[in-house]
Amino acid sequence: MTHQKIFYFCFSDNQSSGGNKEIYKHTEILNRHGYEAYILHTTKNFKITWFHHHANIVYLDTFNKLIDRKNDFTVLPEDVGNDILSFPGNKIIFNQNIYYGFHIFNKQKPQPYPYLHPQVKGALVVSEHNKNYLRFAYPHLDIFRVFCGVDINKFRFQPLKKKKKQIACNPAKRPLDIAVIYHILQSRAEQGINNLNEYEWIFIENKTEVEVAQILQESLIFVFLSKEEGFPLMPLEAMACGCLIFAYNVAPLTEYVPPTFLFEPGDFLNIAKTIEAIAQSFPVAIESWETISESGRDTVLQYSLELEEQSVAKAWQEILQKG
Repeated sequence: MTHQKIFYFCFSDNQSSGGNKEIYKHTEILNRHGYEAYILHTTKNFKITWFHHHANIVYLDTFNKLIDRKNDFTVLPEDVGNDILSFPGNKIIFNQNIYYGFHIFNKQKPQPYPYLHPQVKGALVVSEHNKNYLRFAYPHLDIFRVFCGVDINKFRFQPLKKKKKQIACNPAKRPLDIAVIYHILQSRAEQGINNLNEYEWIFIENKTEVEVAQILQESLIFVFLSKEEGFPLMPLEAMACGCLIFAYNVAPLTEYVPPTFLFEPGDFLNIAKTIEAIAQSFPVAIESWETISESGRDTVLQYSLELEEQSVAKAWQEILQKG
């Protein structure tokens, strides 16, 4: 076991968040590889309960006793912002979303930017999209790409022919865009122009990971219209479950969403027309959609838990070698 301890700070928020799930997963991976890694929560006795985990959790009192300020590492999410420098020890910024990472500074120029401080030894990123922006902004920063993996045993593939007449979406992401699509389609259904009155919409809110997996396995369509992402997990998990994904044609979604279901931001008419076409053809004439669903499942297999584990272990090996 390495003598250097690694503390991943995580906000004390029990709302479902792919970013927080990745933070927890990193510490579990590192512990399996012989590192001494912890989740740090600042709220006493708090732990995330919406997904299953075996993370080692410490709170501020224990953290302050354990940390070797000269040798140990604290990992901070990008949206901690200027407060990144208030944490002790060597620091790594875990930037899972460049939009949040820059927006947190608002209109004030930090003195200095945390990424430029000598105590910040590098950044972890979850997509080439994130990496390219940070590389341009901070050319001398050490940046380490890690991958997000999907557990295909939890998010099991369900063929389209076994799906329900069900459409799922995450209303926390671009709620205005979701509202436009929902009400366009519902208005037309009320007039008898489409058959969307046969479909149930599921708005995924306040659900456990197990509940989300069940919803996605049952849903024919998953609508995800966020534009400001680092590497969103839920669309990938939906693809693992066989859903047809509707998303905007923006990075990093372009890294894995089938081109057929990538739309220009705000192109509500074509999104609505395509949803209507699928809804009308299901379950009889779905051969072409089945091919896309199966192709999406194959894409997800490239984002395995094994790849995630290898990338995290490799990144930390390089970080610690650099010191």
